[in-house]
Amino acid sequence: MNCPTCGIPVNSTNATCPKCDTPLVNHFVDLLSVVDVAHNGEDWPTAKRKILNAVSKALETGRKGIKIIHGRGESRGHSSVIKKHSSQFLNTLARQFDAKLVKDRNNDGAKILYFNS
Repeated sequence: MNCPTCGIPVNSTNATCPKCDTPLVNHFVDLLSVVDVAHNGEDWPTAKRKILNAVSKALETGRKGIKIIHGRGESRGHSSVIKKHSSQFLNTLARQFDAKLVKDRNNDGAKILYFNS
């Protein structure tokens, strides 16, 4: 990500830009964190860990939510397992964090978990 004022690459966890001191906290709030848990051969424990890490980072950095790409889930096999388990787990997280879980309108192989819904 880049600073909205000077354009240098910045970390979204920084409170201000290290070059121009522009406040960054509110700049990244509207962004979604995006995590793909299905297309690198992940097994379910690895995918679950990726989802939990994304939730933690998103909450720490004040993101409005996370987009989890879980794949379309063929009728059987790897992608079916990831889609099934991630969908169930995201429902659990939505209840736990009083968040809103929706299907991604642009990708039927993804869901978005919005915090502060």
